[in-house]
Amino acid sequence: VGLFLMRLAAVPVTLAVVLGVYLCRHQWKTSVAWTTYCSTGSQLMLLVFVPYTLACLEPLQCTSHPNGRSTMLMDFSVVCFDGGSHTVMWIVGLIALLAVPCAFLAG
Repeated sequence: VGLFLMRLAAVPVTLAVVLGVYLCRHQWKTSVAWTTYCSTGSQLMLLVFVPYTLACLEPLQCTSHPNGRSTMLMDFSVVCFDGGSHTVMWIVGLIALLAVPCAFLAG
């Protein structure tokens, strides 16, 4: 679960760092246009859009086993729809999917 959360947090944290650099440079009165930082953020999103979207959907990709249980395709230690960590991953993945890729497509 921790690795999944870190992968999903990478994009918003990176965009926050780009915004932080802009705010610091703006505070120091250096001459870098806001459009430069928007372009940087957009290029980062173009680079990671598909991998990030696939990572958001990982909790929904389950495979069944002969014993009747289903586990996540990417992590066989997580039992699907059995509560616990899978529920947390499912909710976080859905929120991340709505927040980042859908916001990118809307813009």
